[in-house]
Amino acid sequence: MTLRLHRAPRADQLAEALGTLLATPPDDPFAPELVLVPARGVERWLSQRLSHRLGRGEADDGVCAGVAAEGQLLAYAPEDVYALDSVVDRYLATLPGYDARRGYAFSLGAYLGELVIRVCGGHWTRDEATGQPGVLLSSGRMSLPMEETARRLEVGMSHGLVAFVEACADGRRVDRQPTAV
Repeated sequence: MTLRLHRAPRADQLAEALGTLLATPPDDPFAPELVLVPARGVERWLSQRLSHRLGRGEADDGVCAGVAAEGQLLAYAPEDVYALDSVVDRYLATLPGYDARRGYAFSLGAYLGELVIRVCGGHWTRDEATGQPGVLLSSGRMSLPMEETARRLEVGMSHGLVAFVEACADGRRVDRQPTAV
């Protein structure tokens, strides 16, 4: 599974780009495409929007099939780290390969870092010891959210992200060996 992150100022532009991406049939026609959306209403809107582009004939009516949209709203509240662990578990259930996990770890790490900044205080910087992006906490300690998400993807639930955010909130650095995703 490949993770693609698309950004645009308007939702209709994202829907159009997704329609273009999904118009090319996958290698496995029975493998659904997983699309994360912020809410169920967006899921319904996106399905309707894609049905006008995918699976249609001459008319402007079609069907949107094989696309599993999953609504998971992630804001930047402390409790959102529980939802993030849940998203990771669902992603791991798809048995992603090394390259997919690596890209996903970076994207999730960026979100996790922003969550830590907003909940615990701090700012983005580069860790001098590892050269990786990290969050310098208000306590002066360094946290490495990309490493944490990589470890979570490698080790599984035994290395949940909740403990990492709790350590950041306490001003502790989570010192662990780097993990290859």
